[in-house]
Amino acid sequence: MLKRLYLKNPQDTLLGRQITTKALQLINTIGFEAFTFKKLALNIKTTEASVYRYFENKHHMLLYLVNQYWTHIYNVAQYHCQTEPKAKNRIQFILKLILNPELPEHKIHTSFDINALYQLVLWEGSKTYLTRNVNQFNKNLFFKPFKELSLLLAREIKIFHPTYKFSKSLASTLLEMAHLQHFYSLYLPSLTDAKKNQPRDVMRFLNQLLNM
Repeated sequence: MLKRLYLKNPQDTLLGRQITTKALQLINTIGFEAFTFKKLALNIKTTEASVYRYFENKHHMLLYLVNQYWTHIYNVAQYHCQTEPKAKNRIQFILKLILNPELPEHKIHTSFDINALYQLVLWEGSKTYLTRNVNQFNKNLFFKPFKELSLLLAREIKIFHPTYKFSKSLASTLLEMAHLQHFYSLYLPSLTDAKKNQPRDVMRFLNQLLNM
């Protein structure tokens, strides 16, 4: 899946790792719209052509970085679900993880700054699929990590609420809503009851939707 997002694996070279690390920092600083490969190249003192050797365009780079986040969250969630016997606790862990990706339990290594990835997904995540290319991106499995996490949560919801008919719809809504409500609390407070930067408030709202 990730191989289709890059022309050359950025994790294989020092320059490639510098490109993705600095791209993450730069997008978080100036925003995806203002981000360009030219600005990135200037920041790491290389050529724009060198960046294009790794990524075809900046949308593919954004997808690559966002998928690093969802892959990490899925791996941590899946590991926890294999060791936690109660479905209710498994659901709670996944939702807490979405709101706090640095939970101390069962940390799995990632070469990226998970908090920086979280900030990226909070601000830019929806731009990966709100595009006219969504069908082609989906065929190329560009959304696989998010879909795997959503299906994992849907399975746990189905175990917890066996008669509930909309587990997939609820799972994907909860994952999106967790980030959206957190974003609202930070920048559009009139759209949420959550206090500024208080994930616990968002968590209480999600639990009410789940009847927990």
